[in-house]
Amino acid sequence: MKDSSKTRQELVKEISLLKERIEELEQLERERKKVEEALRASQVQVSDATGVTLSQTKVLSGLLHICSSCKKIRNDDGGWEQMEEYIRNHSDVDFSHTYCPECAEKLRSQLHQKK
Repeated sequence: MKDSSKTRQELVKEISLLKERIEELEQLERERKKVEEALRASQVQVSDATGVTLSQTKVLSGLLHICSSCKKIRNDDGGWEQMEEYIRNHSDVDFSHTYCPECAEKLRSQLHQKK
């Protein structure tokens, strides 16, 4: 007499599949731990090379109100600051100005047109 419950053979097969899945998950966990260790080691190397740890890194977050035309940013007092000045005042970033290739080419062509 066969009832509606699973047979012994079906249960053994399901248990076998569950064991395989557990082994896969354990292997993935071992790999995750290796990646974590490698990441920690690389963070130490970066810290040693730069003297700055990730915990020392400042991050700007939130919504910045920026002028669509001149790119000034509205500060906490309601005034407007140049983007570079605002970021410099709210982080440990400094700026070095240069031209991207597109703007450099545009400026060159404008200079040649004036001649």
